[in-house]
Amino acid sequence: MSDDSRTESKRRKLPQLVLRALIDGGKTIDEEVSSQNLRNIPVGAHDQIQHQSKSIWHSKPEIDAYVREKLDISDAEWNTSDSNRPSFWFTYVAQEISKLRKDGTITDWNPELRTGIWRLTHLKGIESSEPIVQINNSDIDSSNSNSKRFFIALGPWSNWEHTLNNPPFRWGVNPSSASNVGVFNALRHGDIVYYYANQDNPRQFSKRGLFGVGKVTRIYDEEHERYWPDEKLKDEVIYKHRFEIESLKLVKTDSELLPWIDGLPFTKGLNRVANEETLKQLIDNTEKIWNI
Repeated sequence: MSDDSRTESKRRKLPQLVLRALIDGGKTIDEEVSSQNLRNIPVGAHDQIQHQSKSIWHSKPEIDAYVREKLDISDAEWNTSDSNRPSFWFTYVAQEISKLRKDGTITDWNPELRTGIWRLTHLKGIESSEPIVQINNSDIDSSNSNSKRFFIALGPWSNWEHTLNNPPFRWGVNPSSASNVGVFNALRHGDIVYYYANQDNPRQFSKRGLFGVGKVTRIYDEEHERYWPDEKLKDEVIYKHRFEIESLKLVKTDSELLPWIDGLPFTKGLNRVANEETLKQLIDNTEKIWNI
């Protein structure tokens, strides 16, 4: 195998490794400052200071060290550079961290000052700093709390049809990228998920639109069951991260579809609707067209 091929093979493992480094271990802010010899670290954001004594924080040097160890990257390989980048691998890791910051998987100690210290956004016992939209639609939010996140679940009709015919109704996320895992980790019981079938054949609908909506009732990982048709075909678990849904509305004809809204996310098998204007329009359409 050529050097370029070996490097590319290692790079493909990088998203999962960076996420694993953030899951494994962690330090308090004082420990990070001491271990990395950080000086004059800025005060944390007002909603992060309360967590400074928790062993959940990570820094770039420790992520770099973790990646180097797991991928067995030599000093010479790590320090390979060009006129634009002092180290290719240093940049590769930084790019993965930027993706995690952008999709909300990690939260900065102080996002305004970029201290180079972060934690996973969604951790047990820690309230996320993400804005949560307040809704009043009693049928969409039938629990006592109105604080819900909203998602679009996307995939081929063959997989949707299979879960319709083989309850409990469920969906899954492929752990192929840190971004996918980050969205799945944001999912909570009671969150709202809309259903979208892509254009892969066989198709149930001739136009774009949402064909259902439901409430998350169970979240789990599955290591063994080959459930969906493509998993059975390949004889492997593809969608390890799974969740079950209690459907509130389900339609099967074009005329009943909830119209697609420009701005809704559709790049992954599970996408969080974060834009407040788009979400408001989605909720309004749901109430107006589906009466829920």
